[in-house]
Amino acid sequence: MSASKATAIKKTTVPVTGLHCASCVGRVEEVLRKTDGVEEANVNLALETTRIVYDSAKVDLVGIKGVVKNAGYDLIVPEETAENE
Repeated sequence: MSASKATAIKKTTVPVTGLHCASCVGRVEEVLRKTDGVEEANVNLALETTRIVYDSAKVDLVGIKGVVKNAGYDLIVPEETAENE
């Protein structure tokens, strides 16, 4: 892996709202994993969080939030995180 590729990969855990059951978890994980630039997505129903590993050269958290919103859920992205991308 090149140095620029390594620095483009980011990992974050952010809250997600609107989850009610395991089907919700599966839906959010599915739409995230189909998103170009998202390497991994793991949703925790009990904690209402999602851990995302993504390539910031291809997608940012604002774009990821939009994908989740279109699926009917809301990703809570801290303002300072979104602005630093």
